[in-house]
Amino acid sequence: MSVSEIRRRPSTNPRAKLSAAHKGKIISAEQRAGISARQLGSKHSEETKRKRSLALKGRKRGPCSPERRAAIIAGMTPEGRQRTIEAARIARTGKKLGPMSEETKAKISLGNIGKTISPEARAKISAAQLGKKRGPYSAERRANISAALKGRKPSAATMAALKVYRESGAALGRKIGPLSAETRAKIAQTLKGRKNGPMSEEIKAKIGAANRGKKRVRAVLLVLEAITDVRWQLSTIPSTVIE
Repeated sequence: MSVSEIRRRPSTNPRAKLSAAHKGKIISAEQRAGISARQLGSKHSEETKRKRSLALKGRKRGPCSPERRAAIIAGMTPEGRQRTIEAARIARTGKKLGPMSEETKAKISLGNIGKTISPEARAKISAAQLGKKRGPYSAERRANISAALKGRKPSAATMAALKVYRESGAALGRKIGPLSAETRAKIAQTLKGRKNGPMSEEIKAKIGAANRGKKRVRAVLLVLEAITDVRWQLSTIPSTVIE
């Protein structure tokens, strides 16, 4: 064995030495920017990609603990977070991610239990969605939405949550209806040019089947109100006039 080969031979545990040497080091924003600038535009060769893929095969990577996720987020700069979000968006572009299995849905639901959106996050979501036009949808998209929602019934938990939302809205002074003149004008402007009729017999039958057995509480209240009003008017007429 030559001297050059002996010199190039790695130590028994180089990773431990590198880890110990780098522990506690903090990379400044300038250093991060320099590293990013040097790496910008560089691409891995197909051979390098294949080697990395083989090296990572069989490794399990998660899920990260809440502490680990918080540490990763805390260590990222705002620019880094934005780049990560943009990279994830580009990676998802054009990919179809559904339908999800019931197990996946249950995991997502369990992960979101107890989470609350802060007012700052709500303001950011609102600002991001402001000015976006969402319609009218194409016939194909409407058909896909209709097919996805067919046969789906809200669970008892969903109904209870909606009831709580309505009650809390009423307590907080949130207006659920009637619609203001401005809102009605916006809806009218959005629906302009759409053709809604006449309905086919099949659609009429579907609407009739969906509404069958539902209680018409509002209609019953209106009828009772009308009957009460008539009775009150009759009670105010003198009996001599009735005779």
